[in-house]
Amino acid sequence: MSEDSTSEKRFFAVSKAQFESMWTTLMSSDMNQYARDEKSVNLMTALVGYAAHYIFSVHMADGTKKHYVVAKDKASPRLAELAAQLRAYAR
Repeated sequence: MSEDSTSEKRFFAVSKAQFESMWTTLMSSDMNQYARDEKSVNLMTALVGYAAHYIFSVHMADGTKKHYVVAKDKASPRLAELAAQLRAYAR
């Protein structure tokens, strides 16, 4: 998503094993169905907010970004756990 004056970046360290687990979850074939372009993500968050969805923006090694929007009631337990981990890092 685009950054504005209210967004804040936080850096945190994770072990290689944790990273591999996170990456595997985000890059699973199930996630492809939730891929959205940045404009769609921005529109969705403006219309319905974040309460009912997990939104992931992934910076790829080639410099591109991938965005995923997953309804919380459609998320796998593993994806919900990843969202909870990332939310805890953000606090």
